[in-house]
Amino acid sequence: RVFEMATLASDREARNLPRLTAALDDASEPIRWWAAQGCAMLRERAAPAQAALRRRLDDPSGAVQVAAAEALARMGQADAALPVLERWLEKTDDPPLALQAANVLDRLGPIALPSLPAMKRVLQRPAPAGDNVGREPPVPHRVLRRAVPELEGRVPPLVYP
Repeated sequence: RVFEMATLASDREARNLPRLTAALDDASEPIRWWAAQGCAMLRERAAPAQAALRRRLDDPSGAVQVAAAEALARMGQADAALPVLERWLEKTDDPPLALQAANVLDRLGPIALPSLPAMKRVLQRPAPAGDNVGREPPVPHRVLRRAVPELEGRVPPLVYP
């Protein structure tokens, strides 16, 4: 089921939106995550799924919340999405979800500009223990150390498809 949903989401076809929308209410976390990812990939073509995606902002899974927030931000609902991304970015006890939120904010580019203060706050704090995994600088700091200068216009942005 997960592979089927991942394939459906990755097709980037608006005709799949009814199935993606229905899957946002599935009992399985990976199914909901892929459904939200599919909506994010569809961008504004996923607008009919806005209500279902907004419900996922309170999902029991932080990963689903972040994926739903990305989808909403990509369809012009940054006011609902960015607070969720900022909350997960600033959670020091969950580095993987902080990294997921940092990556989403990075991919959103100028849409994430209102989150710049939160991104800077994270950069000012030391990384949580266990976050470094032998790399320097630590995660999600690595992402933010490039994303913040982009948002401030000090370096050219990376271009994502």
